[in-house]
Amino acid sequence: MNVTYQSTRSAATKVTASQAILKGLADDGGLFVPDQIPQLDVSLDQIAKMSYQETAYEVMKLFLTDFTEDELKSCINRAYDDKFDTKEIAPLVEKAGAYYLELFHGATIAFKDMALSILPHLLTTSAKKNHITNEIVILTATSGDTGKAALAGFADVEGTSIIVFYPKNGVSKIQERQMVTQKGANTKVVGITGNFDDAQSGVKAMFNNKELLHVKYDDNSNVKLYENVSSMSTIMRNCDLAISANGTTIYELSAMAIPTISFAMVEEQVKSAEGLDALRVIDYCGTSYTDVNKCVKAIIDKALYYIENYDNRIRLAQNAHNLIDGNGCQKIIDELF
Repeated sequence: MNVTYQSTRSAATKVTASQAILKGLADDGGLFVPDQIPQLDVSLDQIAKMSYQETAYEVMKLFLTDFTEDELKSCINRAYDDKFDTKEIAPLVEKAGAYYLELFHGATIAFKDMALSILPHLLTTSAKKNHITNEIVILTATSGDTGKAALAGFADVEGTSIIVFYPKNGVSKIQERQMVTQKGANTKVVGITGNFDDAQSGVKAMFNNKELLHVKYDDNSNVKLYENVSSMSTIMRNCDLAISANGTTIYELSAMAIPTISFAMVEEQVKSAEGLDALRVIDYCGTSYTDVNKCVKAIIDKALYYIENYDNRIRLAQNAHNLIDGNGCQKIIDELF
C-alpha cells in the first residue's frame, strides 16, 4: 500500500512522504496528513518482543512508503543510539500498579527528543531522494524546550544548519543556558526583543518572503561559503561585498575599504552604524532586534543593488578609503611625541 500526503485544507495535491518532510507545510498553509491510515502487519505480541529500533521500523515503514528498508533503518539507528541514557530508549515502567512510558531519556530530557532525534536524518535522506544538493537551513522559534531539542537533534548533522529564535526574556535561565551552550558547528541561537509570538511571526514572515524563498544558488557562480574560518583577514581582503552586524568587525571592514551592508543586532550598535552610514562608509539596513523581517528585506534589496552594479560598490569603498587612510598609528605617535 502506497501512502501519500495531502493538506488539511485541500485534497487536491498529493505528495510523497519524503516530499512532505522537505516541505514541512503544504503550499496552502495546511498540515500534511496521510491519505489513509495503514494497519500494522505484525501482532502486538510480536511488537512487545522487539527493540525500540525494530518497533520504529515496523511503524514507520507503513507511513514512509517511498523510503527503502536500508534508508529507514539507517535513519532509525543513527537517531536512537547512545544519545539516550538507556538502551530501551523509551522504557515502560510499572509503579504502584500503573504503567508509565518514560520519554525523558534523550539528550535534552524533553519528550521532543523522541521526534527531533530522527527528523534531521529523515530530512537529509529525503533531500538525497529528491536530488536536492543545497544545504538545508532550519529556522525555528521556541518558547523553551523545543529549541534545545531541535539544536541537539541537528547538531553536526552533515548537510544541515539550524537557527533557533527565542524571546530573550521569555524563557527560563536553564532553557536559555541549554540553548546558548549547545555544541555544533552548524547551530546558531538568536535572542529577540519581544515574546514567543514575535519570534514565531518573524520566522513565518521569512518563509513567506517570496524574494528570500526564490534566491538561487548556482554551483557555477563565484559565490563561496566559508565555515570554521581561522583567518578572517584573508577572506576580507579578497571579498567584493560584506554583510555584517555593526560590531568591531565593521571598523575592520571599513579600514580595508570593503563595501559593507550593516545592521544592528543590539541597541548599542545603532549609534555607530548611523554615524558610519551618514559618512556613506557603510550602508545601514536598520535593527534586526526590533523587526527582523523588515531588516532581512532591506539586506536582500541592498545586496542585489550592490551585486548588480560594480560602481555602487566602488563608491562605498572609496568613501571608506578617503576616511581611513591607513596612517592611524603614525598619527597617534605624532600626537604623543
